Amino acid sequence: MASARRGDSIEVRGVGSIRDACALASIDSFRRAEKTPTRARLLHRGAIPAFTMRRRKSGNLKPLITSMNKILIPLIAVAVAAGSAKAQVISFDANATFLDNEKPDGSETNPFGAFSYGQIDEVTNTFSTIQNHTDFFAGLPNIEGYFIPSAFLVPCVLINTSGAPNTTSFGVTLEADEILLHPDDLGNAGTLRFTVPVGAGGLYSIVGNFEKKNLQGNGTINEVLVNGSSIFSVALTSADTEIEEPGAFNLSRTLAPGDTVDFAVFAPGADFGSDSTGFTAVLTVPEPGSAALLALGGIGLLGRRRR
Repeated sequence: MASARRGDSIEVRGVGSIRDACALASIDSFRRAEKTPTRARLLHRGAIPAFTMRRRKSGNLKPLITSMNKILIPLIAVAVAAGSAKAQVISFDANATFLDNEKPDGSETNPFGAFSYGQIDEVTNTFSTIQNHTDFFAGLPNIEGYFIPSAFLVPCVLINTSGAPNTTSFGVTLEADEILLHPDDLGNAGTLRFTVPVGAGGLYSIVGNFEKKNLQGNGTINEVLVNGSSIFSVALTSADTEIEEPGAFNLSRTLAPGDTVDFAVFAPGADFGSDSTGFTAVLTVPEPGSAALLALGGIGLLGRRRR
């Protein structure tokens, strides 16, 4: 039996009765009604108001994210066009800053920039700057910095300013721009301190190296401390002088303005006379604007992934 379509006339020919023809028409109407969406059919009949046909979705963030993308993506594109395709970083180079502080006219200051030069008392775990400065440590030209005017001139924080390797009279060769940290026998560590400047908080990369310089002595305890708590510690002995970068560190830490990072060299015992330790360090953090841009870009990418 063929189904009737809209506009077709129903013929009773071949049908047993008018009742059969009516049955056929009812079946055909039912089949067509099955293909019509229920809400649309009710709307057509006037059974429900037209304004209730609009479905409201709660909790759908797609329109919001789409709108945000319309704002964020152009901003990111402008930043890339301006040369900010890579996040810019603020770099604090301990060695380069120390060199900048060593001036021919004797106008050095401590602290200088974000760095301070001093000592940590092992017992009280307190830091103090060393204000006694020299341009000729132990009579050596181009070995400059800060020291305690004791019998052994330690603790001290010094740097080779010659621009080339420099061998001292006490048997230590410092590379160009290398810092020297030395403890004393009273529990005071030669220390270089970094203080996070205002507006420079964030996730820091802290990269550097402690290097044992003497072939004698019972070794040193070398530490990186954040706000007084150790986050890295390595013991170096005379055997480590033959190992390349035995005291290397590569750390990351979220720091706020005013936080401190200390790089300290302690003597583990009374034998401190051969504890000269070479030191290098660079601390980097994304610029606040770059960090915000990266965060915005992440939100934009999240939105694009959800679309």
